[in-house]
Order: sequence, then structure tokens, then C-alpha cells
Amino acid sequence: MVINRFVIVFLPIVSFLFITTACINQYEGKGNHAVNNISLISKKSLGLLHRDNLAPIDEDGFVSILTWFDNDHIFYVRNNNDIYQIMKFNIYNGNQSVFFETSYEVLQLKASHHKRYFALELQEGSNRYYTILSDTGAVLEQIDYEADYVEMDWNPYIEEQLLLSFYSQKEKPSVYLLDIHEEKGQFTQLPVDPLVLWYGPTQVVYFDWTDEPTLSASTHLYDIRSGEKEYFMDHVYMFKTTKEQFLSITGKQQRDQIQLKFYNKQEHREESVLTMPSLETHAGYVWTPPFEWNETRQVLFTYKPKQHSSLLKYKDGYQFIAFHKDTGKEQLITTVEHASRLDCSSDGQRCLIGDDLENLVVVESGHVIGLLKRDRNREEGHSSLH
Repeated sequence: MVINRFVIVFLPIVSFLFITTACINQYEGKGNHAVNNISLISKKSLGLLHRDNLAPIDEDGFVSILTWFDNDHIFYVRNNNDIYQIMKFNIYNGNQSVFFETSYEVLQLKASHHKRYFALELQEGSNRYYTILSDTGAVLEQIDYEADYVEMDWNPYIEEQLLLSFYSQKEKPSVYLLDIHEEKGQFTQLPVDPLVLWYGPTQVVYFDWTDEPTLSASTHLYDIRSGEKEYFMDHVYMFKTTKEQFLSITGKQQRDQIQLKFYNKQEHREESVLTMPSLETHAGYVWTPPFEWNETRQVLFTYKPKQHSSLLKYKDGYQFIAFHKDTGKEQLITTVEHASRLDCSSDGQRCLIGDDLENLVVVESGHVIGLLKRDRNREEGHSSLH
């Protein structure tokens, strides 16, 4: 399936939100993947889970880690003679196999709720391509589309449906629904503005922006079957949805804090609140830290600044924490100098952090282990000096 090309625009506020948060979720071809990208301020001894229990990744041709496949396997990209290979890698025994390969640069890989499908974003020069893969790496759909950035969200209720929000510097953002139920798939534009995420089996929640740039916006619900829209919540900076939860990020009146509020979607009531210091840009926008909700453990993983400040001037490091929604308690996992990309295993026991997701954090102990072979050798050399 080939879609006619079109081009799209960043709204000023949307541009800020996604450049400061979502770009962390997208590989940018840095090539700098040493363990000191994380710059750990406190790094606990490896204890029972010794680094030798995890197989290192050979850095030869390494580009970036993409995401988890399951609790034992990750996907990473390597460049093999200008062929980009997505490798399925067992972090314990080092066994690996080629999941997919292409001559295009790999930007991101987004798994559906039960890992049956994967949405792949590729780039060749200024052109970007979107491919839907099966869990064996077979190509199911291909979309040719011109955009500067895309946000993708799989339907957790109907696994064959994918939302794609396209952004460009030349035109208004557009949102499409891809349904791969049918043999040739369906690609339908929705009359909503990004950010757009699934709220129910047939409902999405989205920002309803005004004509004037604002720090926050109201959210509305849209039913893709009936076409009905309804007001949902006001004054939201950012939001995240799961099957059971709606997580909104708002600012407190004094503007030196932000609040992450958890709502029960069935009962439409607030269940828990995480409050943290806010970091502001020179334009007055409030930075949203990278975060990830883990359904298995009912825990939110995120980076917490130590104090309110300017984002550009802030140098005091971040607490990498797990916030337990049911008890309202924060668990300090470790401390890092900057908030980087974040991706946690489905069981919530391990998280990948770093500009290339090259460091593994054991949640229970706070141990941090470099996954690249050269970083592992550097760690061992450092340990031998003590």
C-alpha cells in the first residue's frame, strides 16, 4: 500500500513538547555510545547480578538499541557493510539472529501490545518510510509518506490498529488510522490534532489546540466509529494512556512543580499523584521528563529533577525513580546526570537507559550494567583499580 506524499507542520507548542520528550524515544545516529553517556553519579556494586551474567553486545557496527522483544531479548541495530540489520539479541546467553534488514537507516521500532506486530520507521536522505512487520520480521504493510517526525500508538484493545501522527515544517499535522485487519489494509485520516492516543477500543484522546500558542491545552475524546467528539479534561501539558489508566501531566499554580496524575478510566476518578520540580525553557514552556508506565507492576518509571530550575541551566542530576501508583511511594533506583531515553521490560524488572539505550538498570537493586563489550571492558578495568 502506497500513500500519496504530503507534508505537514509543527505547531509551536507541539514542536516543543515532542522535541523535548518524544525525540528521546527516537534514534538520532549519535555514534557515541560509551557508558559515560549516562554519567552515573551513584553506581552500586553489581552484587548478585554480576555483569558476567549478561552477554555483551559486540560494538563492531553497533548503531543503537531499539527496544525489548520480551524479558530476555532486545532488538538492536548494526550496520553491516551499509546494510542495517535489526538483531534479536538474548541478553543472557548472547544468542542473536537477524530479525529484519534494509539499506535504509532505522529510526524507530514500535511494538504492538502483545508484540504480534512492529511498526518500523526508516530513512533515506530526507525521505522516510513506514513498514509494518510481523513477529517474525515479515513485511505486512508499507507506507511511503513525507514527514519530519511521526508518533505511533498501537491499539491495546484491537492489536491490528495503529495511530500515526505525522509532523512537518510545511503544513498542519495530520493523524491517520492504519487498520491491517484486511488483506490490503486501510489508511484513514482522522479529524483530530496530535497528541493522539488510544483511550478505548474505538475511542482516542487528543489535544484540542486553540489558534494561540499556549503552555497547555484541553483534551477531547473522539469515537472513530460514530464520529462523535466530547470534552474530557483541561489544562494538560502531556498525557499517556493504558488499558486501565489515563495519566495527565499538568502544572501547579506556583509553576515550580509539575504533577503526574493517574485517573481510573472506568470510574473517571483520580487515583494517585506524583509531584516533582519543574524545569522551564527560556520560552516559558515546561519540560516533560521521559517516562514509562509498566502495567505489570503498576509502576511509573521516570527521571525526577532535584529542584526547580531552567532546563538549559540545570546541572544537578536526576533521580531515576519508580513511582508505585497504589501506595503513592517513590523508589529511588539510581541517580544520573541527564535524562536520556528510557525503555523497560514488560515485567518491570529491568530498564534500558542511555542515548542509545546501551545501559541496563536492574530495578530492584539499582545496579547499572553497560551492554556493549567495550563498555564492559572499561568497567572491568575500572573495577580492577579498586
